[in-house]
Formats: sequence, C-alpha cells, structure tokens
Amino acid sequence: MSQIPTIDLTDIDSATGIYSIAKQLRQVYSTVGFGKVINHPISHELIDNMFSLSKQFHALPLVNKMAIQARHNLRGFIPNKSYALKQTGIGESTSTPNLSDSLGIMIELDKIQSKSANNTYFSGSNQWPDALPELKQTATIYMQEMTKLSCRLLQAFALSVELDID
Repeated sequence: MSQIPTIDLTDIDSATGIYSIAKQLRQVYSTVGFGKVINHPISHELIDNMFSLSKQFHALPLVNKMAIQARHNLRGFIPNKSYALKQTGIGESTSTPNLSDSLGIMIELDKIQSKSANNTYFSGSNQWPDALPELKQTATIYMQEMTKLSCRLLQAFALSVELDID
C-alpha cells in the first residue's frame, strides 16, 4: 500500500450518496482497517476559525485561563501536569499527569439529560473565557456540525455492515 485509502464524503447528504459511501467504508475498513475522509461538509473557514481561536486561547495570560479551571467534570482549562488518570482502560493504575494545557469543551448533554448527570465526568456546562467571547459561538457551531457529520457517518457505517440506517 503506497497511500492511505480515502473515503470521499462529497455526497454524504444525498439518499444515493450515502450508499456509495457505505460501499467505500466497507471496502476500506474490511481490508486495510483505516482510512481518511475527504470532501466532508465542514467548512474550511469554520475549521480555520477553531484553530485560530484555540491558538488565541492558549496565548491568553495564565490568570485568564485559570479563571475557568476545570473541576471534576473536566470542562474548562486543564493546566499542564494538573490532572492524572487514576485508572487506565485495562485496569492498571497510573499517576502520570497530563503533559499539556487543554481546554475541555463538549456538547452540553446534561441540558437534555437529567440533572443528576451534573456530578459525572464530562457533564455539566462548559466554561468560556471572558477574554475570548467569540469562542463560545464558534465552538458551539463547530460541535453541532461535527455531531451532524458523525451521525451521518454512523448511518453509512450501519449500511456498510448491512444494518438498517436508523
């Protein structure tokens, strides 16, 4: 293999296009096992804006970032070496801390789930920096667009293994 296989998403939103994409997924993931998507519907402008805002966030003074420091739910600023996973995925413990600054923002599922979800990891409301107000709107749009694309890809994967699209 000289190149990474590609899955062309040009027609992902058409009724017939998703079947073509399902065939591509089946071929690529049943032979090679990995690939890359091209021609997805997420605008390059939106992606560029997210990268730019990420760089702007990380360039803020530490005091601005610490104002939204993440707590138990890991939403907000996570400073370098401030968080260590207590258990790995295979049952072993580790005390190795994170080795980079991060900003944890996610879709706010608890707004559509019960209020009891607020005390679990990755739940609750996002924290947004006052010094970068445009981040909230751009990140929210980006997450919505990525969710739509992910759902459509899941439908294509379902078709690729001969399951119902729903």
